[in-house]
Amino acid sequence: MGRIINKIVHIYQLYKWYFYVAEELSIENTKKRLMQYYSADAPSTGTITKPCIVVMIDGRYTHGGLTDRMRGILATYKWAKKRGYEFKINWVFPYRLEQYLKPNKISWQIMPCELSYNTSEALPICIYDYGQPFQYRIFNRLMDKFVDDTKKQYHVYSNINGVEHEFRKLFDELFTPSEDIQKEIKKHIDNLGGNYVSFTFRFQELLGDFKEQGKWVTLKDNEKETLIKKCIEIVDEVYVTNKLKGRILITSDSSLFLKEIAEELDYVYVLSGKISHMDFQSGETDYRVHMRSFIDFFLLAKAKTSYLVCCDKMYKSNFAKYAAFYGKHKYFEIIRR
Repeated sequence: MGRIINKIVHIYQLYKWYFYVAEELSIENTKKRLMQYYSADAPSTGTITKPCIVVMIDGRYTHGGLTDRMRGILATYKWAKKRGYEFKINWVFPYRLEQYLKPNKISWQIMPCELSYNTSEALPICIYDYGQPFQYRIFNRLMDKFVDDTKKQYHVYSNINGVEHEFRKLFDELFTPSEDIQKEIKKHIDNLGGNYVSFTFRFQELLGDFKEQGKWVTLKDNEKETLIKKCIEIVDEVYVTNKLKGRILITSDSSLFLKEIAEELDYVYVLSGKISHMDFQSGETDYRVHMRSFIDFFLLAKAKTSYLVCCDKMYKSNFAKYAAFYGKHKYFEIIRR
């Protein structure tokens, strides 16, 4: 019994420590990165009369890709919904979200003129996933602490994890795909045959054809060839071993890899077109380029089984995992370092 009590006490102490660290990081990052956009002299807005929670994706912080953004939105929405707050989304970087996802059951749209950056009315809150344990519990406690109803608007910047098992429910309450995306999904599913398996590969800058922010390793030509070959062999191995039938959907951040695997395996299906990361290609204005992430997500969600393949220095992405959460189907990871 003493061991159990000691373990509980240890876990509680760890939780208190991680909460303290997360709170300090939140306050520091808010001051350093966000408070410069707020002042006592900023125009006041009278359009929102009661406290409102606004998820901010405006380019003033590093927001991440589609998965990070959706995690933060849904975690914040769940918190606001449970506590009865009005909920809005200001996703304007590098495009307006309404171009691709429309409001469904919740009217989450907010116009620029409705946003206040006056410090008497608005407070930015930055709570990010730094890989710490208890992160969703900590997120809730920090939100409870920071949202004290003294402001009209609380601007939340977050990519926090913790809504996996409610992902589809919360997503569908907020969003429905635009007509253009629905047409694209139907076209590709018709081409795939409607009953397919998917594989996802995230190379970042390893193959030299995808741009990320910061310094990332790019392999030498012979190393690129070796890695590509290894990944293709894994797909073929799974296909043969599991006696799969029909087309196999391949998604990746590398156009080079998609080209190579399509030439090597006649049963794979890849989407054409330019690929970009929404956080690091802010100057990209082509509507269809940014649509690609949403189409990939919904196609992965409709697969009967999804695989993430991660070899050597490749990035262990959560994109396919969350698409599987949305689609409620089996998901496997093939990790070979």
